[in-house]
Amino acid sequence: MNALLEIAALGPLRITLNGSPLDKLTSSKAEALLVYLACRGQPQPREAVAELLWPERPRDQALSNLRVALTRLRGAAAPYLLTTRLTVGINPNSHLRLDVSELEANVAAYRASSRDLQHGLSHQDAERLAQALALYRGEFLQGFHLSGGIGFDEWVFMERERLHLLVIDALQDLASLYLELEDHPAGIEQARRLVRLEPLHEPGHRLLMHLLAGSGQRNAALRQYELCKQILADELGVAPEPATRALYEQIRAHAAPRPIASRAFLPRRGSPPPCPYRGLNAFSEADAEFFFGREAFSLRVAQTVQRQPVTTVVGPSGSGKSSVVFAGLMPHLRRAANATWMFATFRPGDRPFYSLAAALIDRLEPDASEAARVIETRKLSDALHTGAISLSDVIHRLLQYRPTNARLLIIVDQFEELYALCPDPQERRRFLDALLAPFIEPDAGNRGRRPLQDRRSALLLTIRADFLAQALTHRVAANALQGGILILGPMTRAELQSAVAQPAARLGVHFEAGLVERILHDVGVEPGRLPLLQFALTSLWERQENGILTHAAYEAIGGVSEALT
Repeated sequence: MNALLEIAALGPLRITLNGSPLDKLTSSKAEALLVYLACRGQPQPREAVAELLWPERPRDQALSNLRVALTRLRGAAAPYLLTTRLTVGINPNSHLRLDVSELEANVAAYRASSRDLQHGLSHQDAERLAQALALYRGEFLQGFHLSGGIGFDEWVFMERERLHLLVIDALQDLASLYLELEDHPAGIEQARRLVRLEPLHEPGHRLLMHLLAGSGQRNAALRQYELCKQILADELGVAPEPATRALYEQIRAHAAPRPIASRAFLPRRGSPPPCPYRGLNAFSEADAEFFFGREAFSLRVAQTVQRQPVTTVVGPSGSGKSSVVFAGLMPHLRRAANATWMFATFRPGDRPFYSLAAALIDRLEPDASEAARVIETRKLSDALHTGAISLSDVIHRLLQYRPTNARLLIIVDQFEELYALCPDPQERRRFLDALLAPFIEPDAGNRGRRPLQDRRSALLLTIRADFLAQALTHRVAANALQGGILILGPMTRAELQSAVAQPAARLGVHFEAGLVERILHDVGVEPGRLPLLQFALTSLWERQENGILTHAAYEAIGGVSEALT
């Protein structure tokens, strides 16, 4: 078979046969099917593929639709398909080139070389990695949307996030290697691409500052710091890390920047890489690259937030609600093409008005001193409490000078604290009224819509399932919440396996054969076990041997059940 079928899925989809566009694929479902099978590699059950592409159709109709799509594929690319009565896949003997596979294989080969402490990396290694990264023309299946294919869209989202993180890490590797090789122009090119793709990636800004300073562009390095500082203040409301500020001071003082490690989290001789598991803590936005297993639900939350004024994530204690919001939802919204999101996050505590005011002041006065911030928080808290100022007024102030595509998401995490920690029922009712007012459509007697600034904002709550009934006793809350309630159920076995294995794999650490399955068996299906699982994995990580997590170490910590004890 000499004909070459090429699928370029990194960026806008492009399918060619011997260099010419494959025009016979007239159906987007047929294109989606071909891309999915090529990316998965192994044959897939027909029922699973049918459900992925036609999730809202009855089983028999979905399978019938799959047969039609396969017929269209056979007419255009029959030699590349391998079908049986139960499965469908790509013929492993066919001449097919997929840019996703090439990118992954070349990045993996580079990392294998970089872990070989006896192998010095060279310009040739850098050139191979640069050629691989040139395949990334844009996000996975950029602009491709499948009507009615919710399952396929969820898979695309997960692949898009995974490949984006792969490229960000690889760009950091490549720019760092060019810095070590003192090829500053090539390193600057790759570091600039890194910060364009991920503007909040502070190590990337530091790397670019090193490269600019090393090439004699001192003023450009100082400007890069100011740009990094502005982005972090605008998007996160935080200042640069001490390491970034220290580098800035070195460059400003005309001192030679201290060398930096080429890859901060690769295994080093004598010490393991930093632990990717979070123990008993929730995942934060900074942990997003190690957050696996909840990608599909995170996409549902993102879609709901962009569609509904109020979204409520409900689940039992320990189900991972906070992690979904901070490590799943927020990174997704930051990369949204249609809007620039900023966030105000807080937990109600025993003084809900003060907590809300503190979150808003962080956005309104990001450069204020700590003393000034306390004073302004007290003023705003009192004003919100008495009704002298409304939340709509504050939202208007936050958005009035920002671009029209700027949006604000107010996140109230662990909303049940309003009932568990705030003892005054009247205080709770006043807070609910004040918090929900900007997000409620006018009643039937008012023909207008929510004010424009309110329509540019949204509210998200996370709440334990056993407290939801208390929230619904407040009529305004019941009306506001019902349109966007999302139930976070237990993770499937496949999701749990991803949550266990993928964070370690990202750092080049592996489980002994059978250990992942053993851990999943011990976790079982009891609700609220995720924090315990994460704690066991954190303990296991500390006992790794040469990049391997072993059965012996797992037994030494007492498994999932005994690790916390």
